[in-house]
Amino acid sequence: MKELSRRISLAKGSLFTPEEADHLPGWDTLPEWPAVYRMYQDRLSEKKLWDFDDLIQQMVILLQEKPVFRKQWQLRYP
Repeated sequence: MKELSRRISLAKGSLFTPEEADHLPGWDTLPEWPAVYRMYQDRLSEKKLWDFDDLIQQMVILLQEKPVFRKQWQLRYP
């Protein structure tokens, strides 16, 4: 269980979705982990919850995709 949790956290930290996780190199030693990641994300979604990795992931996506938002934070924390 700890290894599955670690892999999910690494995938999220690298901005990989459950669909992309199937293709991560070298992770075939635990073939069930992408399905577990998918189920975990589905469960979070159903309950309208985010885990800590989701918070980080969403902030990174916002900073990458929203120039005005990124600029505000750059000015605030130069």
